[in-house]
Amino acid sequence: RTLIVKLLDVMGFDESGNHSVLRTLRDLLWRPGYMIRDYLGGHSVAYFQPFKLLIFLAIIFTLLIHVLGIEPEQSTGALEKLQEFQDDANLKPIQPLLAGVAYAIRWFQDNMVYSIIFQNIFIVTAMWKVYRHRAPYTWVETFIIQMYLCCQFTLLGIVQLLLTQRYHTDSLFPYLISDRLVSLVLLYDFFQLYGERRFWPALW
Repeated sequence: RTLIVKLLDVMGFDESGNHSVLRTLRDLLWRPGYMIRDYLGGHSVAYFQPFKLLIFLAIIFTLLIHVLGIEPEQSTGALEKLQEFQDDANLKPIQPLLAGVAYAIRWFQDNMVYSIIFQNIFIVTAMWKVYRHRAPYTWVETFIIQMYLCCQFTLLGIVQLLLTQRYHTDSLFPYLISDRLVSLVLLYDFFQLYGERRFWPALW
């Protein structure tokens, strides 16, 4: 009984009936921006911590991949295009630059964890710089926002995995779904999170 209680407590089911995991997962799908604003605004008890939740969802996703025996859909389009440029005699002056870019792409593909970390740091900095005059969030708070967004997209990746038996690993974003869907979801998130009401500035 003690083991079960402790496990449920870690999962967000405490003895007072606060089912924070279920509430957080629900709100990540339906009201993600408002939920994150509530969390940063001092209502953190009502929601599950983003770092624990991301680990929890990543474990579920990994287990599903192994249980279902699904291989990632990978594309080498960028490297193939670079190889074409490297074989072009007219581009000989910039061959060292092309070789460096190709090396960087291969390194990031072979070291996916570092790639995801660098991408997330870049995204956090971009979000903070763009909205720093309109939103009262520090860089650290923006990092927490990004962790919740990663939770949201991992959850969407799990849903996609169950429905289509597929997931993406070569997206522009460090997520598990297609770039087009990522862009639409981020627009939805930013409309709620930053109070953005203009479509084209938000898209940009």
